[in-house]
Amino acid sequence: MIEKIQLTLYDIFGYLLPGSITASALFIFYWALCIPTAVFAAYKLNPDGTGWTALIALSYVIGHIGQGIGNSFLRGAENAALGPKGSIPVEIREIALTRAATLMGVDRSGIDPVCLFRFADEYSLQKGAIGYRDIFVYREGFYRGCTVAFVMLGLALIVRTIYKGTAVAMPSYIYFIPRTQIFAGALLAGLAAMICRQRFYRFGAYRVTRAIFAFLALQESKKEVA
Repeated sequence: MIEKIQLTLYDIFGYLLPGSITASALFIFYWALCIPTAVFAAYKLNPDGTGWTALIALSYVIGHIGQGIGNSFLRGAENAALGPKGSIPVEIREIALTRAATLMGVDRSGIDPVCLFRFADEYSLQKGAIGYRDIFVYREGFYRGCTVAFVMLGLALIVRTIYKGTAVAMPSYIYFIPRTQIFAGALLAGLAAMICRQRFYRFGAYRVTRAIFAFLALQESKKEVA
C-alpha cells in the first residue's frame, strides 16, 4: 500500500515547503503566547526517523490548510489575464470567447473569464496540448502557499517582539536575540510575502495565457486540416 503512494511536484512545492514555513510560524506563535520566557534549546533538536516523518506529515497537512486559506484570499488570475488590461489582448480574448461559445452552444454573455479559461484549458488537455501547463500550476501553487506562509511568519515574529528575553540555547552558550533583529526578520518575511504574491499572479497569468493560446492554435490547426 505504502509503495503505491506517489508524490508529485505539487505535493512538494505546493504543500510541503510552504507548510514547513507555516509550521515554524505556528511554533513561534506558541512560544511567544504560551511560554514567552522559555529558552529555545536548538542544539537538542535531533529527531529520529519517526520524528522526521511526523514533522514532514505535519508540514504537509499544514500546507494543505495554507493553500485553502490562499484560495480564499488570492484569486482573480483569470480576470486579471482576460480583463481589459490583462496579459491577453482584447482582440484575442474576443476570438476565443466567440469560438468557445460556438463549441459549447451557448450565448457569449453567459461565459465569464473563469469559464472561458476552464473550457480552453480542458479543451487543450483533451487534445494533448499540455505544454508547460504543469510547471505553471506547480509554481503558482508554490507562490500562493509561500505568500500565506510568510505572512504567518511575519505576524509570528511581530508577536514575539512583544515579549522580552527571546533566547536560543546552543551547546556552550545562550544567545539572546534583540527585538530589533526579530523585527527585521518580520520585515523580511513581509517583503518575501509581497514578492511571492506578485509571482503568484505572474504564473497565474502564464497559466491562463497558455490555455487560451493553445485553444486558439488547436482551432486554427483544425481549420487547416479541414
